[in-house]
Amino acid sequence: MASESPACNICESIISQTIQTDDRKEIQIARHTVNEHFDRLQRELLKELQIIENDKRKEISKILAPVERKEKEIDGLQISLAIIKQHASDLQTFLVSKQIEHELIDTDNLIQSIQNNSELSGVIVSLQTIGMMKSLGNISRFGQTSQSDMSLVRQKIKQAQAKVAVVTKGSLDHQHGTIKTEEGL
Repeated sequence: MASESPACNICESIISQTIQTDDRKEIQIARHTVNEHFDRLQRELLKELQIIENDKRKEISKILAPVERKEKEIDGLQISLAIIKQHASDLQTFLVSKQIEHELIDTDNLIQSIQNNSELSGVIVSLQTIGMMKSLGNISRFGQTSQSDMSLVRQKIKQAQAKVAVVTKGSLDHQHGTIKTEEGL
């Protein structure tokens, strides 16, 4: 019984390979789960970012619409002023220039009110990942490995082989004795 049988070595090898394969599969499953979680977080963050960007674009468009209208009105008045200068009297030119001045004052007031209401304040959208990355850096493992006690398994296999050998040996002796007895009769 001092040397191990080849069958015992094969069993141990198969058990060891099965354990390693199962462990590797578990690690792959855990990695896949972590990746899926981060993919979902990424999709959610990108969706939130898109919503914020769309909202800010709408706000900016609402703010710019009256300013653009005023700009077109002033451009039209400047064209009118240029035409009037060529074909009208000084009085008419003066009146149109005063009208342009009032439009400029109105436009300036509009821009001042927008600035005072902080509607044109800078919009900064940022993602703070520093803390999260530090937390991830602190993770040293996401599971535990433990070494199985193969000597215990070997010992049990040897015990089982010894019992089988004893039972087999005893059975043969018993059969042999029975045969002798029958011959003697």
